[in-house]
Amino acid sequence: MKYYILIFSLFIVLGCKEKNDCCIVFDATVKVQFKDASGRDLLDQSKSYAYKHSNMKHLYLKHFYQQDDIKKEVYYNTADNPKQLRLVQAADLTNVLYFFPEINQNNGKDGIHTYTDYLQLNETDEDTIRCAIYIDDKSTIIKKIWYNDSLFFDDTTDKYKFITVEK
Repeated sequence: MKYYILIFSLFIVLGCKEKNDCCIVFDATVKVQFKDASGRDLLDQSKSYAYKHSNMKHLYLKHFYQQDDIKKEVYYNTADNPKQLRLVQAADLTNVLYFFPEINQNNGKDGIHTYTDYLQLNETDEDTIRCAIYIDDKSTIIKKIWYNDSLFFDDTTDKYKFITVEK
């Protein structure tokens, strides 16, 4: 009986590995503010000139193996923000659009992946947001953001992922 207890104890001690689930990081939100040349808030839903949140669409570039890429609309029926677009009023009463890049097409490999999304602000105004995102089993972190092909954020030089776009 002593041997069984000893073998069982060794099995438990040797079979257990320390699992480090510490520090899961999900930092994949782009914050965008839109202003016109006069400095007016183009996301102020009470103004007639503003982009209406309800009319905005979020699309992404879907990759197909050995086929042409196509634009697909982002819409998750059961999500709090089905379009992955959230309009928030900041403490200074300006409006900020929280944009969540579509990263569900990760190829399963750790590293930096580039994703292309499109933001349709209305029927005629569409912008391109491209993000380089580091992904591993514990982290999803935006490293760079290009807005309409202009680099707006680089984590080596910038601290905040906040973009102000003049329209």
